Amino acid sequence: MGKSKRLLDQIGTRQRISAFARSTYLSLLAIAGVYFVLLLLSRLFSLIPDWFAGITVALVPALALVVAFAAHRRPAPADSARVTDHHLGTKDLFLTVTMIDKAPGQYKPLVVEAAETRAPSVRPASVVPFTPWPRTGTAMLTMGVLVVTALGLGQHDLLGFGEEQRKVEERREKIKEQVETTRKRAEVLRRKDLEAERSKSVDSALNRLDRSLKSMKPTEQDTNAKKLDNHKQDLAQQWRKKEQAVKKALNRRTTAQRLGGADTEKSRQWKQQLQSGNADGLNKQLDQMKKLAEKIAASKDAVEKEKLQEQLKEQIREMSQFAKNQMGSPQMQEALNRAMEQLDMSSVEGLSAEAMDALSQSLDLAGLEADNLAQAAADLQAIEQAMRALQQADALNQQQPLDGGQCQQCDGMADYEALFRRLMAGQGQGQGQGNMDGVGQAGNGGDTSVLNPNPNSGGGMGRHGIGRGGVAPEDPTIRNAFKTERAKTMLTQGKILLEEKMKMLSEKGTATKAYRSALNEVQQAADEAVNVQEIPPGYRDAVKRYFSNLDKTSPK
Repeated sequence: MGKSKRLLDQIGTRQRISAFARSTYLSLLAIAGVYFVLLLLSRLFSLIPDWFAGITVALVPALALVVAFAAHRRPAPADSARVTDHHLGTKDLFLTVTMIDKAPGQYKPLVVEAAETRAPSVRPASVVPFTPWPRTGTAMLTMGVLVVTALGLGQHDLLGFGEEQRKVEERREKIKEQVETTRKRAEVLRRKDLEAERSKSVDSALNRLDRSLKSMKPTEQDTNAKKLDNHKQDLAQQWRKKEQAVKKALNRRTTAQRLGGADTEKSRQWKQQLQSGNADGLNKQLDQMKKLAEKIAASKDAVEKEKLQEQLKEQIREMSQFAKNQMGSPQMQEALNRAMEQLDMSSVEGLSAEAMDALSQSLDLAGLEADNLAQAAADLQAIEQAMRALQQADALNQQQPLDGGQCQQCDGMADYEALFRRLMAGQGQGQGQGNMDGVGQAGNGGDTSVLNPNPNSGGGMGRHGIGRGGVAPEDPTIRNAFKTERAKTMLTQGKILLEEKMKMLSEKGTATKAYRSALNEVQQAADEAVNVQEIPPGYRDAVKRYFSNLDKTSPK
């Protein structure tokens, strides 16, 4: 039985090779057909992206081999025996041999002997011949067509679908860029800890001022003054940073206001809240807008969806105008403009989910921008309050050294303001009791220890005046030669067309420079009036002496 078994094994191997080759050939034709159709759809009609570079043709035979290996059927010994019996006409001789172990009867040895006798004369190649060339030629021709088509066929858009697809891809890329821009800006703002009432830098400056005021010593007046001056400079720097962001934004007047129109009540409330350091109103509106965006994404009714989109567009447009005209925040306006674009792109098929997700992130960023401006406004208010307390502390320290022991119960700049106000009121209770002050610089407060002993002398604490006061002697019977004349020159400055006042700490020496400049202008005008004889001769010397004395008593 060994010869017949060996024959059937050889025939089975050839059957398996033939079956694998046939399966590979059929798989190659099927996959090549699919590839060719997709290639035409991409190159001629632009219905799908062009993923069909020349190298991709190699995927066709590779996939065909994988499919053939998995799909071809392995022949059983009975299949090999049937093929052999059919080829030799032996009437199931070899099939009987494959099942001899299960067959009953006394003829088993005869059957086996007959099969063993016939087996050596049978050639496996004649039973299962290999004829690869026709199929190989067809396969090579098929691959050649694919290669030529992939490399030679250019990109076309016969039905116009490609332009629409390109627009969709461009919008998808734009959404990705906008999301990245939003993410980077949001990271910057989140590092500022916008949930805190004030920024870290301002809190640190106020804490340093609090510790310094509580450490003031009544025996170190000059040291106290230097400390206060250092804090003035520190707060002035903080103030300039915040003022540029807040004052120029929230102090803006809209076109409606300039022309006498009225803003909406909601906009006025938002602005008032921001000026007080609170962005809750804006954030509440942004939350409502995000919920409306979620309804749009979940809606299946086209009519309802369009209606909701119009509502959201109107709300975004209103807030964007508020950010531009009243907040003066280009960052928040840009975030809202991106949200508007993303809402428009959500109507494009295939981009709805991406666009709505990007819109939600843009609205979150707008809320962070509002929180950032609100915190800056709160910082500015805290700094201005601290500056007022510093001014009061400096004035008190000039009169008598500050005592930090009086400040131990103070908790915040408001407490310091109230304390210094009470102390200043106590310092000013002893104002002079004279009937008339001399011509001199007014004092900052009276002496509380004694009453004014001179009835014609002022009780101020400034420099001494010129003269003792009183009424100058005058004889009404004396006749004079005064006459009314029109001035020939302008002795004063022209009309002020624009004036802007700002609250801030001035640089050291700024007030002195301004005083000297104003004094020079006044002295020049007085000299001009004297030279053109606008001043009566009897008063010219007095006028000259008066302005000369002003120069001597001016602050250095």
